[in-house]
Amino acid sequence: GQLNKIDPSLGWERRQTLANAERFITPSLKEKEALVLNAEERIIELEYNLFLEVKEAIKKALNKAKPGDMVFVLGKGFEKYQVTNGKNVSRPNDLESCKKILKQMEKEKISH
Repeated sequence: GQLNKIDPSLGWERRQTLANAERFITPSLKEKEALVLNAEERIIELEYNLFLEVKEAIKKALNKAKPGDMVFVLGKGFEKYQVTNGKNVSRPNDLESCKKILKQMEKEKISH
């Protein structure tokens, strides 16, 4: 076999023994693998943080509005879901978000 030709000083580590072969990996490849495996989790986290930022921006605009003002929310619209990684993912639409924020603001006014 060729196994004795692998130089461990180059960072190669045995990963898996197959029927007629061996698989090796380096620390650098391990890092890349971890990035790929954690990418979907990271995407969900980023999307959620973006949702919170949009929600906060809507809340600020509604708080600044005076009677008779109009607040336009341009974005997701009325869709009940969005496509994420090829999957339909349920997300609150802009109208639902605005209604919830207005209800919350009304409750806060009553309690103060």
